[in-house]
Amino acid sequence: NSNSRMGGIYFNDHPFFYFWLNGWIMRALGPSAWSARILTAVFSTGCVGLVLLIGIALHSPLYGFISALFFLLTRDIILTGATVSLDPAMMFFILLSFLLWIKKKWTGVGIVAGIGLWFKTPVVLLVFPTASVISLLRGELKLEFPKIWRAFFLALTLGSLIWIILGLVAGWQLVGDYWIRQLWGTAFKGRNLGQKTDWFMFFRMVRNGFLPGLPFLFFAVIPISRKRLWKSSPVQISLVALAVIVILITPMRFKMDYYFNPAFPFLSFLAAYSILDILKRVEEHFYSAITASTSVLMAFLLSTPTSLGPEAFVALKKFVPFIQSYGSCEDSILLIPGGEPIGTSHDYRLVLNFYTGHTVDVEGCESVGTAIRKKEPQWIILSEANYKRCLTAEEKKKFSSQIKVGHQILLTDKIPRQSEVNLTPLERELKPVIDCRPQAYVQDIYHR
Repeated sequence: NSNSRMGGIYFNDHPFFYFWLNGWIMRALGPSAWSARILTAVFSTGCVGLVLLIGIALHSPLYGFISALFFLLTRDIILTGATVSLDPAMMFFILLSFLLWIKKKWTGVGIVAGIGLWFKTPVVLLVFPTASVISLLRGELKLEFPKIWRAFFLALTLGSLIWIILGLVAGWQLVGDYWIRQLWGTAFKGRNLGQKTDWFMFFRMVRNGFLPGLPFLFFAVIPISRKRLWKSSPVQISLVALAVIVILITPMRFKMDYYFNPAFPFLSFLAAYSILDILKRVEEHFYSAITASTSVLMAFLLSTPTSLGPEAFVALKKFVPFIQSYGSCEDSILLIPGGEPIGTSHDYRLVLNFYTGHTVDVEGCESVGTAIRKKEPQWIILSEANYKRCLTAEEKKKFSSQIKVGHQILLTDKIPRQSEVNLTPLERELKPVIDCRPQAYVQDIYHR
């Protein structure tokens, strides 16, 4: 969509294949949040199965089962799998390429990695640097390198087809924009947003996202060190893959925490060692116990009226009616990320955009003052901690109304000053409002 107020054109900046495929699914099943998320759910489920198969191939069925269980229960994986996201598809092809590499099926590795390039970013080629380093450590690089190179060339050839099709259909300007602005601009120019490199984002992602596996990951150091397992295939492959992810993504000027999502399967492989020895002693009855407890858990979840949809964002469910009621199409919404009780700032932005029809600007704490002066937002959403840390006393005074829900705060100068604001009828349901943006942009090259 174009946005004349912001003076720019906004469009999806990833390969189109996922969205094209998802569109056919929604046409077949009807447009709904449920049909839109089916493809993500399929890839997410496939990732769990592939973690299981890789664990079996590297060690044993029990090890694969524990690794898959840690991966399945990871908070960020659950949240990503419940939304429309490209990350499960990317992880699926990463894991499938690793499984084929372990089985020495090099042609399959090249094909799978090449198809993976149709979905998101070159991170899907993770298997190639990992396989190269592993071969070097094992003294097999001279033997393995020709196979790695041929598979890599096959992946690049197959992956380039999506860009050739896109260039022929939509124009080479769009192809160039992806590689120059999206990839090069993100990694080296920070999308011209002035961000400094965040060297510790990976560790915060592990701390906040790898739950409940984090304590098990910590205690896995004991059996790995005691048995000197760092040369074993599961540990060696996991450590090298994690090192490649951290080394490649951490120096990027612009990045979000979910860029590190491909690390979760390998963290799960490491965490599984913490309880592997214990469960080996009761392996005979382990699977029966897990089957019974899983059945009870599923019965509980199916009978519980919970929602993973946008309505689960409690603060936004309260804030949006104020914006719908008192806002106008010319309003600007500023979101300061950090401290979201569920999901990420990206999830919040999508929900706000859908229910208000407004473009939502996201600014870090260090650039809030500049954003307030230049964009003059009528609405600001931020956490209580960021309210104290990011805003000056003068900036706070610009907003006459401050509405707090949990640890989230909505600031605005649009609500008339009065002792009480009654929005009871509006709070019953979140309903999409008339989109403030024009629907037809025939003259634009890019559109969603």
